[in-house]
Amino acid sequence: MNLYITVEIASRELESKTFLSCCAAKEGFDVYVGTEDMIRRLALLSKPGILMDKSIHSEYPPLFNRMKKLGYRIAVNDEEGLCLNPKQYGLFNLTPAVEQTVDTFFAWGSMQRDIFVKHLPGMADNVHVTGNPRLDILHPSLRKFHDKGVQEIKEKYGQFILINTRFSTCNNPIGGEAVKERFLTGKHGPNIDYLMKRYEADKQLFDEFFDSLKRLCTQYPDKTFVLRPHPSEKMDPWLDLATQFPNLKVVREGNVHKWILASSMLIQNGCTTAIEAFLLDTPCICYRPIKTEFDDCLPNNISFHVFNYKDLCRCVEGGLDEQISAKRFEWEQILAPYAKSGTEELAAPQMVQHLLKLAQIDRPEKSLFALWTQIDARFRHWNRCLKWQIKKLKKQPKKVKTKWKELSLKEFTSLVHGFDFYDETFASIEITQAYKDCFRMRMPKKKCTKTNLTKEIQN
Repeated sequence: MNLYITVEIASRELESKTFLSCCAAKEGFDVYVGTEDMIRRLALLSKPGILMDKSIHSEYPPLFNRMKKLGYRIAVNDEEGLCLNPKQYGLFNLTPAVEQTVDTFFAWGSMQRDIFVKHLPGMADNVHVTGNPRLDILHPSLRKFHDKGVQEIKEKYGQFILINTRFSTCNNPIGGEAVKERFLTGKHGPNIDYLMKRYEADKQLFDEFFDSLKRLCTQYPDKTFVLRPHPSEKMDPWLDLATQFPNLKVVREGNVHKWILASSMLIQNGCTTAIEAFLLDTPCICYRPIKTEFDDCLPNNISFHVFNYKDLCRCVEGGLDEQISAKRFEWEQILAPYAKSGTEELAAPQMVQHLLKLAQIDRPEKSLFALWTQIDARFRHWNRCLKWQIKKLKKQPKKVKTKWKELSLKEFTSLVHGFDFYDETFASIEITQAYKDCFRMRMPKKKCTKTNLTKEIQN
């Protein structure tokens, strides 16, 4: 059966979803993985199967309903579900439409499942606590995957302190005022007061981070600071600052895991990379020069809190290392209900077993709807191809994508084979270009794992 896996932010998800795709291909799935908009377009042009998407936010159920009419089964692993606020999560995500359109949901941890079932009790049997493949990539059994990248970073930058930001509201490429306007029109959900407060808090924190980073670069000219803005942030302010300080490097390349492993310390506030740093045993600082109502979140709760510039300097100098290490056991207890991690079973193989069961659902397509959708999809496909060719002939510059770096088939193949050390059968996976920014992965039938479920989906 075909399995379509969407990737929204490549630097966040591509490696982990490639590993998931390897596990699924091994079990007999014909896997298509790529950027989310192109995967969905490809799915409309192809044979129905399972669509595995990345969110249950309000804009997604209408899409899922449409795909179900075409015969698709819908599975979701919510990429934003790790650092959830129980009240806000229920308001923005857990609507009756989700219960009507999602067949299988993969929860990060027991807390997410409990909140989900509380709001949508009818889905109790369809929500599975598997963890997320993004945490698989941090697991000791897969950490070897990062070795080459970590070494390359260290050779280029030497010893450095990593700073990750998440100012996609006030420092958005479309401009802060445009973001506020979108909030006020309700395009990001009904809780406008919450969103506006969030914006104002982020703006204050951005100014403090910017000023403190400038002071650090001045005070410690012999130390290197690497700043990675959120993929939805505007780079310009940070790049302008970097022109003033040779010891400040602004990067947005590759998965953050390699950068965390290569760094001596991470500084952040409310960024999910704090969780990844904790799991990778990298000291993590939550810098809180201002206090807001949004400070109580999972990334901050498993980080060492610093409230002023003086103490931030003590951390940079290594003066608080022992205090940071002493908090680890406490942080392990805090993280446990949010996510399956550490030495627990990997998420990807568990998810594949649930997908194999989902493949048994018999869901015939609605003929007239499917016919019209195919006609419409073909027309849109030809139109897109024509536009691509015109742009190519005119030699127009390609639009820079912050969430997806264009990959060649050779580059993606290299990424896939980076996991061969984990399972030697991955080396036999056939990899082809399926569509623009999409790749197909399949295992020759004689190489597939012959579980009973696998045999059934191969028909």
